[in-house]
Amino acid sequence: MNEYKVCDTPIREVQDQLILILIELDRICRKHGIRYSIEGGTLLGAEKYGGFVPWDDDLDVVMPRDDYEKFCEVCKTELDGKYFLQNSDTEELFPLRYSKLRMNGTTYVQRNYDRLDIHQGLFVDIVPYDYADKKTYRRKMNLCNLYNGAKTYKLGLKIQFSRQKNSAPWYKVFLYRLFSCLPLKTLNKKILKHSKGRTGSEYMFNFCNPTRESRLMPAALFDEFCELEFEGHSFKAIKDYRGWLTESFGENYMNEEPDELTRGPSHAITYCDIPREERERIGILTFHRADNYGAVLQAYALARFLNERGGDRFSAEIIDYKNDAIEERHRIKPLREYKKITTKAKYFLLNKRRKIDHENYRLFRKYYLPISEVEYDKTNASDMGGEYSRIVVGSDQVWNGLLTGDDRTYFLESVECEKKVSYAASVGAEELWFSSLDKYGELIGKFDAISVRESSLCEGLRERGYDVCRVCDPTFLFTANDYKRIQAKRNLVSGKYILVYMIAFEKDMFDFAKRLSRDTGLPLVYISAGQLGRRGGKNLYSVAPQDFLKLIVDAEFVVTSSFHGLALSAIYNTEAYYQLSKSDNNFNSRVLTLVETLGIKNREIAPGGEIDTTPTDWDEVNARIEEIREKSIKFIDEAIFGNLARNG
Repeated sequence: MNEYKVCDTPIREVQDQLILILIELDRICRKHGIRYSIEGGTLLGAEKYGGFVPWDDDLDVVMPRDDYEKFCEVCKTELDGKYFLQNSDTEELFPLRYSKLRMNGTTYVQRNYDRLDIHQGLFVDIVPYDYADKKTYRRKMNLCNLYNGAKTYKLGLKIQFSRQKNSAPWYKVFLYRLFSCLPLKTLNKKILKHSKGRTGSEYMFNFCNPTRESRLMPAALFDEFCELEFEGHSFKAIKDYRGWLTESFGENYMNEEPDELTRGPSHAITYCDIPREERERIGILTFHRADNYGAVLQAYALARFLNERGGDRFSAEIIDYKNDAIEERHRIKPLREYKKITTKAKYFLLNKRRKIDHENYRLFRKYYLPISEVEYDKTNASDMGGEYSRIVVGSDQVWNGLLTGDDRTYFLESVECEKKVSYAASVGAEELWFSSLDKYGELIGKFDAISVRESSLCEGLRERGYDVCRVCDPTFLFTANDYKRIQAKRNLVSGKYILVYMIAFEKDMFDFAKRLSRDTGLPLVYISAGQLGRRGGKNLYSVAPQDFLKLIVDAEFVVTSSFHGLALSAIYNTEAYYQLSKSDNNFNSRVLTLVETLGIKNREIAPGGEIDTTPTDWDEVNARIEEIREKSIKFIDEAIFGNLARNG
């Protein structure tokens, strides 16, 4: 039998938690005389397997509307604190028409909902069935769909209507946009108004998930119930559940199985985390609070990789450390703090976009980064040692005192733990950093295992007597296929294009991009994060990390001055050109190490130079990536999970 997984979590672990939620629902319903029935795949599993369908990743329950409303009311006082009843009454941004009973302390992120600030724990779906009649139910269904479409559009999920192959007709999209001007509360009231029917009607209908094939069902089905065994527990089902199963799955539902290649979890879960208290805890100290793509994506990759690699023994989380310098750099400042007229004007033009950017990063951290519940700063940094047996410092420029305000917490100055390990630590301008190594040298020497990202930094430390290993940036620990899990599905750009991503404005890079556009006939697309738009192309603002990945994978070429822009282009096998900094105290060593490692030096942007359009030998590049990835994994296995690494 296949070992089904949700993300990298064995599906059985998910199912073991889901059954606890259903037990709580059943307890409340029995205590208060509330009618419910398991349905869908849950009902099929009870009949066919005596429990979960082996690849099923959720549970489904239905209730008549009056029982549903009673359940929602009772939960206000009756529900165990381990759970949360989620619907549009308890969370304004909840996009669905029914309820989910969520498990607190778990993370179960569904694709397309990771842009909404809502509870995203493991869940059981609770769907109300409403009384309906043959003459009006179709009209009411269409009205419910109209207001729900407007609600979905208002919540920022509009792309699914206008971009997908099976999108709604243009006139429906127009109506959704038109009615989306109504407040959320009004839209929810409209949906409820058109769903509810007269109690005592002969039929019932599911207005929450209707399709053209949806049919009325006799209300009398909810008059009698039976008990069905499911995973060793007894739950309620309508007495004529076999007729319901035949209607849903066909007469041969007990014998037919889906094709083996199509079996698997049905929900598009992009991140799953079920805490296990018995595992040894690893803390990661990095720049996760910085609002830039490289910072959050390297943090995601390292944390997720350590959790996968740690198996049942180790659990890794990111230490929520607040560095004053990083916080100040990414703080959204009020207008009064800008003194010059020109900066005040720029504030008005860009501040709204910056707030959206900040929210995009906040939600990415909330849903995809396992961050500690405890928040740390310099005053309580020493407490980390009591929480984690092993602390990993890195990646990113965590040892760059110019960025951190000389914060020695990143050298674990006041922290005592079983193991101190640096992973892919970087220092920025190396010559300047080495001139002040006496400030950090003794602290670095106390690390049990040291790894850095740049070749020149590795060599410099070795020359000074440190035992150092050079490893890849955490983003390379995963393949392009791994990133598909969190990469956006929506297309912000249609057709072929050249993606331009600048950290700061570089005239040579800008001119090069325009020349490349003229030579290839491809339009330019700019990611203008925190900047005014550029002429001669399409400007994208407030691009979330998930969209950033999608833009890179879909681009014909990437032109960038960003290390992670170049790194992710290589991972996705997207042709890329890079710009080096001309500053005296530059951070070029990280890019130089990367292009040397991957063998793509011919992609450097030179003022007025020829454009090399020779296709990259991606087989060679991928082989080089795999080589440094294997070496890095060996370091992780020995330094963090096993014996201390003392190799180069």
